Amino acid sequence: MELASLVNFNRVLLDRYHGIATEQATKAYRSSQVAMAVGLAILVAAVLAGWNFQGSADRIFVGSAAAIGTAFTAYLSRTYMQTYERALQQLNQFFNQPVLNGYFLTAERMSEQLPAERRAAILERIIDDVLESGKEMHLASTSTPAVPAPRSAAGRA
Repeated sequence: MELASLVNFNRVLLDRYHGIATEQATKAYRSSQVAMAVGLAILVAAVLAGWNFQGSADRIFVGSAAAIGTAFTAYLSRTYMQTYERALQQLNQFFNQPVLNGYFLTAERMSEQLPAERRAAILERIIDDVLESGKEMHLASTSTPAVPAPRSAAGRA
């Protein structure tokens, strides 16, 4: 394929990638909002039911149901928010790619003004950096984000 065809094909793939990542982020965020609303509704319903019931057994049951329902919706909400955050990371990678390409193209253009004996070494460095950045971006997209460990009591002091 010619370079222009490859560039156009790459642009189409990037546009599709952007659409998928944006759609995933939107769905995850909306699902998180729904889960939060359900959790709030469970809490409100439990409070209202607790005021209406007179027996302690009824109140304990309502309180237990509210605690379990709230914990479950909090879990769902957090899971959806993690999915949303991951989709945003993917979108950030999408927008960082043209910046990296601009840096490499600028370095290549500037190397053309160097003497021939230095140009080869600079072009080798550019090639190494392009390959390394591609490797780093691949590793970043396939690895799970690190979750910071909770600080110990000694570390907080």
